[in-house]
Amino acid sequence: MAGQYLAVLGADSPDGAVAANRVRALCNRRADLGIVVDQPDLLLIATNDLPTLPVGRDEGAVLGQLYSRSTGARVKSLDGGWKHAIPVSNGSTLTQEFWGSYVAFVRGARARQWSVVRAPFGALSCLMTRLGAALLVASDLGLLAEAGWTPQGVAWDQVASHLAMRDLRRAATCLIGVEELLGGDRMTLADGKIALDRIWTPWKQAERCGSVASRALAVEAVQQAVLNAVRSTVSRATHPLLLLSGGLDSSIVAASLSALERPFSCLNLASAGAIGDERDYARLVADALGVELLVAQWDVRDVDVTRSAAADMPNPSARSFMQASDHLTSAAAARAGADLIIDGGGGDNVFCALQSVAPVADAMLHGEPFRRTLAVAGTMAGLAQTSVSNVLLRAVRRAYFRSAAYRWSPELRFLSRAAQFGASVAAAHPWLEPPRGSTPGTAAHIAMVVAAQSWAEVGEPRALASASPLVAQPVVEVCLRVPSWWWFAEGRNRAVAREAFEGMLPNETLKRSSKGSPDSFVAELFELNRPMLRAMLLDGRLRAEGILDAQAVEQVLSDPRPAVGADYRRIMRLADVEAWAANWTASIA
Repeated sequence: MAGQYLAVLGADSPDGAVAANRVRALCNRRADLGIVVDQPDLLLIATNDLPTLPVGRDEGAVLGQLYSRSTGARVKSLDGGWKHAIPVSNGSTLTQEFWGSYVAFVRGARARQWSVVRAPFGALSCLMTRLGAALLVASDLGLLAEAGWTPQGVAWDQVASHLAMRDLRRAATCLIGVEELLGGDRMTLADGKIALDRIWTPWKQAERCGSVASRALAVEAVQQAVLNAVRSTVSRATHPLLLLSGGLDSSIVAASLSALERPFSCLNLASAGAIGDERDYARLVADALGVELLVAQWDVRDVDVTRSAAADMPNPSARSFMQASDHLTSAAAARAGADLIIDGGGGDNVFCALQSVAPVADAMLHGEPFRRTLAVAGTMAGLAQTSVSNVLLRAVRRAYFRSAAYRWSPELRFLSRAAQFGASVAAAHPWLEPPRGSTPGTAAHIAMVVAAQSWAEVGEPRALASASPLVAQPVVEVCLRVPSWWWFAEGRNRAVAREAFEGMLPNETLKRSSKGSPDSFVAELFELNRPMLRAMLLDGRLRAEGILDAQAVEQVLSDPRPAVGADYRRIMRLADVEAWAANWTASIA
C-alpha cells in the first residue's frame, strides 16, 4: 500500500484545534506516523514510507515521489532557488519543473493561507472535507475519520453520474461531503474560504502542437520521454514485475526496461477464451528481450462479486474481475522477488489510438498536402472498416461545420429515465472545453487523456506498489505536441510510438493491430453468478434509489442464452457499483 498522510488546515480554528488534538493522539498511538509540518494553522502528518520534502524553512512540504523534469532523477531535497520559487508561485512551479506522484502543501503570501497542489496523473490520492472553518485533507477515508470526519451518506446523484460517465473523473465523489482534488488542480484555503484553480491542463501543451519540426524529431521525442519516464518510475525498485499482455503498449514498456538494462520479470494473465489468451504474443516479446515470462490463468473462484475492492474508497472504481488479477499478480511477484508492479496502461490513450475522422479533419485544417490527408483517411477507413470517401466527407463536416469540442457519449443502458437525465446534465470536465481556435483531432486526443486520468489517479490500495509510466506527465505532454494525424500511418494507429521502438521489438509486435481483452473471463463470471447478480441488482440499493431500469436488467438476467454483446459487461459493472453501495449503506446505517 502507498504511503498515507493527513492534514488539518485551519488548525487554529475551534473545530481545527479539536481535529489537531485527535491527530496528535493518533501519532502517539501509531509508530509509523510522524509530524511533517507543525504550524499554528497547519498540522501535517505522514507515514514513514511516504517521502517528504520540506519547502523552505516553514513553508510547507511535498509528499510522495517527485522527479526532476530536466534530469529525470528523483528529487531528494528542494534547496537552492526552489525553496523560494515554490512558495512564491503558490506551488504552480511544481507542475512546470517537476513531475511525479505527489501532493504538496505550500504556504501562501497572506496570513493563514495554504495551497494544496496535486500532481497531474499522480496516484497519491487527495481527499478533502470541511470541518467547520477547518479543512481536512488526507490520502484515504480512514485517516479522515481519525481526524473527526463521519460519513453522512451516499451521494446517489453522483453514483448515477459515475455509472453514466465512468471515465469522466469529477471532484465530487459518491460520498456526501467528500471531494477530491484532481491532478493538476490547486486548492487554496484563506480566511476560511476555499478557491480552486487549474494550474496544469493538457490544452497548455496542445497549444504547442506542431512545434515538433519533423516526424523524425517527434519519434525521437516520444522515445526519449518514454525511456525517461520508465527509468524514473523504476528508480526505487529492486526488481519490477511487468504485466505483459503482448500488446503494443506493454511491449513498449518491456523494450524500455530492456534498453535501460534493468533486471525485470514479466507476467501474462490469460483467460480460457481466445480473445483473452495472448500468451504467444507475450512469449514473442519476452524471448526477443531475453527476460523471464510467468504465465497465469484467471480463475472465477478468485472472485467474489459481492465484495468491492473499493469498499474503503469514496467512489466505486474497482472492478470485480480484478480480484483474480490481483491474486495472480501478488503470487507472481512473490515468485519473482518483485517489489513493483508496472504496466502499459494508458498507452492507447496517450498514443492517440482514436477511431475517428477528427485527425483527418485536423490535417485539412492545417493545410496538409492532399496526398498526406488521403493517406491518413485511408488508414482511418481501414480501422473503421468503411470507405475512404465516407471518411473524407465526414472529415469535411467535422472540420468546417461543427465545434471542435469532443462529444462525450454517456453509457445510459440499464439506467432509469430519471438517472439518465440527471447524469447527463451533471456530467462535465474542464479538459473537454477547448479554447478558441482548437481543432477536433486535438480535442479528441485530449478526451482520451481525460479517460486515462480517470484511472491513473484512482490510487487503489494494493499489496505492492504499482505504476503506469506511459501516463507520466512528461510522456503525455510530448505526445500532445505531436499533430494528431501523425499517429496514423500504413493502416495502423499509434504510428509514432511504433516507429519510436523499431529495432527494439519484434516486427510482429510493432505491426500488430489486434488487441486482447478480459471479456471472455467477465462473461464466465456473469454466467456463474447469474442468480447472485439477480438478487444483488433487483433487491439492491441502486434499484431502491431509482437508478436502475429494473425491467431491462431482469430481462437480460432471465435470458437463458449464453452472454453475448455488451449487456453482460454492463451488468457486471452495475454489480460492482452495487457491491460498493451495499458496503457504505450498511456501515452508515
